[in-house]
Amino acid sequence: MSVKTETLMEALDQILVGAQVERGGALHAKPSEEVRRRIRVFKRLERDYEGDAVDIEDDLTVESGAEFGREEMLKRLFAASRKNGFDSKRPKGFAPWRPQRKTLVVLAEVKDILDEYRSELPLTARQIFYRLVGAYGYPKNENAYERLTNILVRARRSGRVPFESIRDDGASVLACMHYEDKEDFYKHVRELGENWTKNKLTNQEVDVRIYCEAAGMMPQIARVSHRYSVPVYSCSGFDSLTSKYDLAQDVSKAFTYKGRRTVVLHWGP
Repeated sequence: MSVKTETLMEALDQILVGAQVERGGALHAKPSEEVRRRIRVFKRLERDYEGDAVDIEDDLTVESGAEFGREEMLKRLFAASRKNGFDSKRPKGFAPWRPQRKTLVVLAEVKDILDEYRSELPLTARQIFYRLVGAYGYPKNENAYERLTNILVRARRSGRVPFESIRDDGASVLACMHYEDKEDFYKHVRELGENWTKNKLTNQEVDVRIYCEAAGMMPQIARVSHRYSVPVYSCSGFDSLTSKYDLAQDVSKAFTYKGRRTVVLHWGP
């Protein structure tokens, strides 16, 4: 070892001693659990936004248009959650969008699907996903599905896809049948009387009902089945004890009080 190198090593040793760091400690050092957690979050976000890097850049851009530095970007990535994204800069409501080229390819395929099934609109994101898998070789996994839902959200908010073309069956509503006054109520009753529909199964010896696994298919099936007064039910794959009990009660009452058998048509895999 030369005198110059030896002098340099002595100087480094002094620095290490001052910093309370052992020479060679980096070889067996292990990151803390907090650092590991941040790395996992970063990798997860990087995977989730793999096809939307431009979107991330938009979210990390200040109003003046200047981009944050790498340290600030990483800090925001670590602080972000999968569901809420970059809360401080993520656009709300209607917002412009500049998707990457491969995202544009997916959008073109989505528009082809919406055009192909225009008579069945609106479709759910899950229905679009399965059609992408079958017709275009789109990956069939939950990460790919989540990426598609993110694309559909940004596409609708940016005006690239009409809101009325896609529906969400996750929302529930309990509406109130209230009226402004008696005349408003009588008007409603008159409209019901003028637009009533005869039950097509009135003179039949059976009750018919359709069960489908996918709740997203209910509107499409109902467009056909309601012409024949046949209701559609869905338990999303696993029916509850309550739904089993209700079915048994309906079947029993139909047979006991009307002498009608129940025929169940099951639509599933």
